Amino acid sequence: MNELRCRSCGAALRAEDIHQDLAIAKCGYCHAIRDLAPRGDADPAARQLRPQVPMPARFTLDRQGGRLVVEWRWSRATGIAVLIFSGLWNAVLAVSYRLMLASDVQPEAPLFALPFVAVGLALSWFGLACLLNRTRIEVGGGVLGVRHFPVPWRRDRELAAAQIDQLFCREIVNDTDEGTSRSYQLIAVCKPDGRSLTLVSNLDEAQQALFLEQQVEGHLGIADRPVVGAVPKAG
Repeated sequence: MNELRCRSCGAALRAEDIHQDLAIAKCGYCHAIRDLAPRGDADPAARQLRPQVPMPARFTLDRQGGRLVVEWRWSRATGIAVLIFSGLWNAVLAVSYRLMLASDVQPEAPLFALPFVAVGLALSWFGLACLLNRTRIEVGGGVLGVRHFPVPWRRDRELAAAQIDQLFCREIVNDTDEGTSRSYQLIAVCKPDGRSLTLVSNLDEAQQALFLEQQVEGHLGIADRPVVGAVPKAG
C-alpha cells in the first residue's frame, strides 16, 4: 500500500492528519491541505453538485446590475425581551439613586453604582439594535461589503473580492451555567497568506451562514472546497 505524503513538503501523512468526513488531509508539519476526494476530471458532469441551501427566514436576496445584495433583520423578539429587562434594571437603579441621594450616605457612594449604570445602558443599546437593525452583505464593483444599520454596531467590513480565496461557516460553542449555546460565523480565507477574516458573527443558525457562503461564492465564481474546522455541509 502506498504511503500518503504531503505534496508540499513530502512528509508522511499520519492518521490524525486525515479528515475522512471532509475527504482532505492537513499536513502536521507544514499545514498544507491535500484534497483526497476523487474529482472525476475525465467527466466533470458526473461530479456531485452541492445542494442549494434554502433561504432562511428574515433574509432577502436581490440581484441587479451584476450586484448581489443579501439582507436580513435581527431578532425583534430578542430585542423586545432585552429592552423589557433593561427597562426594569434601569428603573431599579433610578430608585436606588434617588434613595441614596435623599439619605445621609457618603457623597461618593453613588459612584459605586456606575458600573451597574453602564450595564443598563449597554443592555438598552443591544436591545434597540436587535429590535431595529438589519445587516447587509453587498457584492459588486470588485468589493464585498458588510454593513449593520441603523443603530451603529461594531465596525463595517469592506474587502476586495479578488482577495477572497474561500468562504466557510464556523460554529462557536459557549458553555455556561444555564447550558450550551451555539452561534455561527461567516469567515473569509484571504489571499495570499491564507489569513481568516470574520465577515459576520452571531448568526442563530448554521443554515444562515451556509446560505451566505453559497450565495457569495456562487456570485464570485469561487469553487467550493473543504476547510478544516468548517461546519459540515449537507449533501
